[in-house]
Amino acid sequence: MTGIAVSKIRDYTGHREPVYTLCSTGENESFFSGGAEGLLVKWDRNSGSGNGVLKTNAPIYALKIIPERDLLLVGLSDGGIHFVELSTLKILRSPKIHEGAVFDFLPLTDSDFLLASSGDGTLSVWDLGTFQSENRISVSGKSIRTLAMNGTGNQIVAGASDNHIYLFDSELKLRKKWLAHGLSVFRTAFSPENGLLLSTGRDAHIKAWDPFQNFLEIESIPAHNYAVNDLVFAPETGRFVTGSMDKSIKIWDGNQQKLLKVVDWARHQGHKNGINRLLFLENRLLSCGDDRLIMEWEIEG
Repeated sequence: MTGIAVSKIRDYTGHREPVYTLCSTGENESFFSGGAEGLLVKWDRNSGSGNGVLKTNAPIYALKIIPERDLLLVGLSDGGIHFVELSTLKILRSPKIHEGAVFDFLPLTDSDFLLASSGDGTLSVWDLGTFQSENRISVSGKSIRTLAMNGTGNQIVAGASDNHIYLFDSELKLRKKWLAHGLSVFRTAFSPENGLLLSTGRDAHIKAWDPFQNFLEIESIPAHNYAVNDLVFAPETGRFVTGSMDKSIKIWDGNQQKLLKVVDWARHQGHKNGINRLLFLENRLLSCGDDRLIMEWEIEG
């Protein structure tokens, strides 16, 4: 493939159940993880040690920080949301309006509001000043798994388990709906390089959509052997990275959607079970999975 070199820095061990999600703490030296045992863990990247800082009554599916508000959002499998003070890790409020798991969070540009997506097929709109729900939008009869927003904030997409992507404007009015994947849509992300929308799904494909041509499909890649659970863009490289239930991480050229590198157990002592989430902290990649491990990777070249 290419001259990209990948080396594992360390394994972070301590979770007793699958790890579902990762999140920055706002500081490069640490990060959060959450998983099936309902434990929020803060990890020190210098020592590799973790500290359980919050125990919930349900598995943790989503994490998001809003540093300017000193907030950490924790989304749970039972539909609950914890609004947590980031600096003290104290729970400020724990509303529960959803009837399905909370899968994703999206802060809205230049506003005091946040979107949450749920397994009950709705989006909830939250006031970040009061932690109250201001609106609830019915979108699909199935789970809304992923949210993304373009660079200007005037296009918001939601990917669902009904295999569709839903496009909203900045006022949260539905503008378009299209069949995107053969099975559930798991991740959506706008490229910071060229503005294309990328999506992944349970059908093991990556698809590229052109927002400048009414979201015309311009690429469909059979990217993995099983569901592609996550896709993240590597900072300042023009590349993106995917993680899959097939236990592999793949590095791609973001302009040509060309495969550059495969990271797996055989070649790099990678994950032995499905990979659920990826996170870049500067030039280092973190991955977590059903093997209860978090791994840190250095990518060079």
